[in-house]
Amino acid sequence: MLELIIAPSGLGKTKYILNDIKVKKDSNKIIIITPDQNSYNFEKLLCEELGATFNIDVVNFARLSRKLSTLIGSDVVPLKETNKYFYYLELINRFEGRDNFLINRLMQDFDFINVINDLIDELNEYDVESIEIREFIDTLDDSRDKFEDIVELYTEYKAILLENMEYSEQTYIENIIAGLEHTDLSEYVFYIDGYYNFSPLEYKLIEVFIKKSNKVSLSCISELDKYTNFKLEKLVKQDLIEEKTYNFLSLKDVRDTNKYALDIYRKSHEIIAYINSILIRNKLFKFEIVTFYSEEKNKNYKIHLEVNRNIITEIQRNKYEENRYVNDELYYLQKELSKNSKSYKETRKNNISIYEAPNIELEMKQLARNISRERIENKYNLKDIAILYRDEVYENFEYILRDFGINLHIDKEISVSNHRLIKLIKNILNYDDKRFKYSILNIIKNSSVDLKSILMKGGNLTTEDIEIILNNKLVNKIQDLDKKYFIKPSQGYTSQELSFVKTFLQDLAYRLNQLKKGKKISKYVKNIFGILEWLNVEEKIIKKYEVTKISLKQLEEKNKNQQIFDKIIDLLKSINEKRDTRLDYIRFKKIMFILLDKIVYRTVPRSDDYIIMSKIDLSKVENKKIIFIVGFNKDILPKSLDSTGIIDDSDKHSLSLFGIELSPSSKVLMIDEDFVAYIALTRAREKLYISYSKLNSKYQLQNASIYIDMVYKILNNNEENTIKKNIETEVFFDIEKIHKYVDNVQYYSPLEVIYLYKKLKYTEKNLDISLQEDLNIVKKTYSDIVEKINKKFIFNEGDIFEKIN
Repeated sequence: MLELIIAPSGLGKTKYILNDIKVKKDSNKIIIITPDQNSYNFEKLLCEELGATFNIDVVNFARLSRKLSTLIGSDVVPLKETNKYFYYLELINRFEGRDNFLINRLMQDFDFINVINDLIDELNEYDVESIEIREFIDTLDDSRDKFEDIVELYTEYKAILLENMEYSEQTYIENIIAGLEHTDLSEYVFYIDGYYNFSPLEYKLIEVFIKKSNKVSLSCISELDKYTNFKLEKLVKQDLIEEKTYNFLSLKDVRDTNKYALDIYRKSHEIIAYINSILIRNKLFKFEIVTFYSEEKNKNYKIHLEVNRNIITEIQRNKYEENRYVNDELYYLQKELSKNSKSYKETRKNNISIYEAPNIELEMKQLARNISRERIENKYNLKDIAILYRDEVYENFEYILRDFGINLHIDKEISVSNHRLIKLIKNILNYDDKRFKYSILNIIKNSSVDLKSILMKGGNLTTEDIEIILNNKLVNKIQDLDKKYFIKPSQGYTSQELSFVKTFLQDLAYRLNQLKKGKKISKYVKNIFGILEWLNVEEKIIKKYEVTKISLKQLEEKNKNQQIFDKIIDLLKSINEKRDTRLDYIRFKKIMFILLDKIVYRTVPRSDDYIIMSKIDLSKVENKKIIFIVGFNKDILPKSLDSTGIIDDSDKHSLSLFGIELSPSSKVLMIDEDFVAYIALTRAREKLYISYSKLNSKYQLQNASIYIDMVYKILNNNEENTIKKNIETEVFFDIEKIHKYVDNVQYYSPLEVIYLYKKLKYTEKNLDISLQEDLNIVKKTYSDIVEKINKKFIFNEGDIFEKIN
């Protein structure tokens, strides 16, 4: 049975699901399907509502497929990311002598392998078969050669997988679906929440759940009015409606009708159209709809509809279910954003603020002060607050928040390409005898390496000693070690010590050169493991914490290092599954670099009192009283989009007309930017702060987002608050602002308070004679500040003066 939960943002869809779980959990097996970034948040909600999550699984579709594979007793595993790249290399061998532009390009530029990977991943994800592309080619006049090369490559790739008994994600899911057809799912209830679109393979799983399970409850951000022959407002007011019908919207309607194609809810219309096609295909004409209608802030009706074919047969109304919004303007903003024609009526603006900053640093400092003000004056906890952003440069300014004593959790998978472990592996792979000194120092000076036990045999030498020796002896190439003057005593180093350094360096160079001579995957991997062990890497980054009492910060570092180290080891073991594959070193190194750059790290909040900082793209942050949106600039939202990839926007349009769906074109994605902005602007329960910078990270001028103007108009030209210069940036201390400084000192970071104290300390002797009358005011103000500093930071005068000096 299907239950569609259709309502605008913030009206209670997730709350309804939580309440329904309370009813169903004792008699059914509950599976909640939600995006990865929302899973932790949903588990928190479950714990708050139910006290525990026993017998309730919270998963994304990837983890769900693994669970279902176990349920049906399948031993099939999906193709590993590592193996794909070796099969792409096999394509080069098979296409030798054939004129295929994709392979020709790959042979000229090995980095093109990422483009081929994206192409094959997209064809798999959207469940495209080779025969479909061949049929499409028959309709073409132009682009025939390009698509013939694409289908030739794709067909050969799938043949390689078949020969190696590997399963693409497409085949893996189809295997699961086939198994589920013979599996009893009648005890299962699936709740699908927080998604804004699905892949064709995910729709296939949803289809099985709808057919086989006790219930599928799917939430969708939209308005029921878009799919019925009546307005919800009339239904709530019980106006006479002769026959109430549901419109089975089709994908063709969504793409060809401007009412849907250009609507802010376009993504949601697409979901409804796909679900409708599932219902029609399986002749499942009975289903239910739950929706909400708001009359005012924090109050709305819950309406339950039963649909039989396209006729709405039964209606239940429940008055005044709680929604997200607790003040007029946030509720009003949500209602107006989705309208094509805005009302632009007068509204109060106390809870929505818009800031303009000269640059990103000052924007983030003002953000920190605003958070501090809300915590001190209005007693908000950090867990009540979330920060939304899109430009990743804002992640580089998290230190500003930490300077203000604000705990922050960045909710994303973080690239670790610059982590010392990743750099070490890359430096090992990049070793070159001709650049001996540079290459070797990059390895031995890496902080993941522990050479103490080796170097102590040479007289307690250090890596710094080795660097001094290499520079003093003018060593550049490895052959320079064999010159007689290398072991000649100098700079306080004995011949014995220099001989030891020579042997040590030659030993390391030998191991690194042996790596290059591997020729086979197994030898490459074995040599890398050997080098890591010789360099005592695991001992240095992990085991050093086991014998000492460590701080919370060190524990976090240990957990991060452990995660990354384990992922590197897993990567090497996974590569070693192709142990007999012969491969030249250059290609092996390039594949290793690609796979190392794919390693990501996700942190878990260390306490409950923290601010979550999440990407603005379709963010799912629940129950946050205050939302801060930073970097709300033009070209960031909406972002500039270009057609990229081998299959461009024109190709996708032609494929769509033929019935082959791929990822959205840049034109469609641009339309969907309205939806991204809508989601971000409707997350807050009580207060919304929006800010943007006049300069980007490269100090180039930039404008505010076009959605700022929309918010101004909706809220009757809400006044814009301009961020003033940060006190640390002022060249001269402005005595006329002294009262302002005192009044706001509690919102400054400790560093800013110390700066202010220093200015006050030396103001008296620098005062112009004409300002002597104000001296008493300055002294009193000084005393007030010292009192506030002592109260807030528990410093005494001597402590602060010492810090300043």
